[in-house]
Amino acid sequence: MVSGLLAVLALVHGQATASDSHRLHLEKFASGLEIPWDMEFAPDGRAFATERPGRIRVIENGELQAEPWATMDVANWRAAGMSGLAISPNFEADRSIFVMATFGSPTERFVNRIYRFRDQDGVASDAELIVGDIPSIDTHAGGALDFGPDGKLYVAIGDIENIELVQSLDSLAGKILRYNPDGSIPADNPFPDSPIWAFGLRNPQGFAWHPDSKIFYATEHGPSGYPAEGNRRDQDELNRIEKGGNYGWPVVSGMHQDERFIKPLVEWTPAIAPSGLSAVSHPESPWYGNLLVGALRGEQLSRVVLDDNGRISFEEALFEGELGRIRLVAEGPDGAIYFSTSNIDTPGEPRRQISRPGDDHIYRLTVR
Repeated sequence: MVSGLLAVLALVHGQATASDSHRLHLEKFASGLEIPWDMEFAPDGRAFATERPGRIRVIENGELQAEPWATMDVANWRAAGMSGLAISPNFEADRSIFVMATFGSPTERFVNRIYRFRDQDGVASDAELIVGDIPSIDTHAGGALDFGPDGKLYVAIGDIENIELVQSLDSLAGKILRYNPDGSIPADNPFPDSPIWAFGLRNPQGFAWHPDSKIFYATEHGPSGYPAEGNRRDQDELNRIEKGGNYGWPVVSGMHQDERFIKPLVEWTPAIAPSGLSAVSHPESPWYGNLLVGALRGEQLSRVVLDDNGRISFEEALFEGELGRIRLVAEGPDGAIYFSTSNIDTPGEPRRQISRPGDDHIYRLTVR
C-alpha cells in the first residue's frame, strides 16, 4: 500500500514509494465526471471515456471538453448503462469508435447492444448498430469491450442473474464473445456459427493482453452470498482466457480442484470487486508486462506481476483506501497509467459517503 497519498495530492506532482522502490507520481487528469466506466486513447492523443449515464466524453490537451462527444438514451439503472469503449485498430483510416451499452428498463427486457460511431471533424456521427439483442440485466451485465491483438472485437457478458444459462452454449449469458469489426462471427471461433469465445463466467468486467505473449486475461466478480448462488461469497477472480475455455460458474467458483474447468490465476477473498484491467506495454516502463486491476470494493489499484510462464509471482495494493472505488484502468501513449474513481454511485456496496469534491476523477500515474 502507498500511504499518505491525500497529503501527496496537495502537490501538482506528488511522490510516494511502492514496496519495490519505484517512485510514483500521481496527478488529477480530469474531474467532474459521472461514473466513468472505460477509456481509450486515439492515435491523435485524445482520450475518449464513457460515462455510465450514456455519454462519451473527450479529454484533449489535458482538458475535459464541456460537451459530450456523443450521447445515448441508455438504461442508466443500478449498474446498467454505457460501459465498454474500443477504438478501432485502424482508427486513422476508418475513424471508428465502438461502444457497448444496456438498454431497457425494470418493466421491460434489458439488452446489451454494440454501436459503431464515426469521428468526423471531432464530432460523433453515423451511429451504426453492430450487434444487438445480447441478453443483459441491471446488475450482472459484464461490460468489457476491446480489440484483441488479432483485430477481433471481444465482449464480456455477465450471467444476468440467471445462472442456469451460463453453462449453455445456446445462451450468450456468462460468456466472452468474439466478433469481426462489422459484427459478423469469425469463422475460427471455437463453436460453429457462435460468437462465444469462452464461457462459465459470472460477471467479467476487464480485458487485457500481455504485450509479448499475447496471453488474454480477464477480471471476474465472484459470488455475493445469494441463496441462488449457494450462499457463496467473495472469490473474485483473475483468469487466463483460452479459446473455448470453460471457467466453471456456477458449478465452481474461486480456486477449485474440478479438472473439468479452468482454475483462476488469482482468487481475491475477501472480495475486492475487480473491474478495469490493463497490461503495461510501454517499453520504457519499469512495470512492463505487469497487470493493473481497478478494484471497487477493495478501493485500490492492484499491481500483479507475472513470471515468464504467465503465472502470478507478486501482487501489491496501491492507494488502498485513499481515493475510493477504482474502476477503469488504461495505459496512455505517453506510458502513464490512467485510472478512474467510481464514487458517485455504489450499487451493491454498503451505502456510505466516500465521494470527494469533484468526483468522479481520472488520475494520471507515472512510474520511475
